[in-house]
Amino acid sequence: MIKSILLGVSLVFSSILGYAQTDTYVISNNAGATNITDYETVMDGANFDSYRFIDKRRILTFDTGVIIELLSVNEIKQLNLECDETKALSEELPVGYTNPTLRLTSTGNIIIEYPTLIKKK
Repeated sequence: MIKSILLGVSLVFSSILGYAQTDTYVISNNAGATNITDYETVMDGANFDSYRFIDKRRILTFDTGVIIELLSVNEIKQLNLECDETKALSEELPVGYTNPTLRLTSTGNIIIEYPTLIKKK
């Protein structure tokens, strides 16, 4: 029997790398969240360059229903903003890849939860 288990991987993103990520994303669905500024604050300080695609937007879905689109590397370049394109992903994710769900913690961190399949022996 295959059992789906969410594995929580806590990633605390910071702007230590020298540049902020302000204006490098779009909130496409606020899902009625009353604390949307909390999402903006954490996204502005986060570095999602390793999640970006070169030519298309990447969708981030939070457990609350909030959906954020990361701008592509090319969109960021057109806006004359900084990003590390050497960390960007190719256009194709592996077949069967399931996008993680993100969760905003009360301390202002982002937890990324990846679904994992474990076979029971």
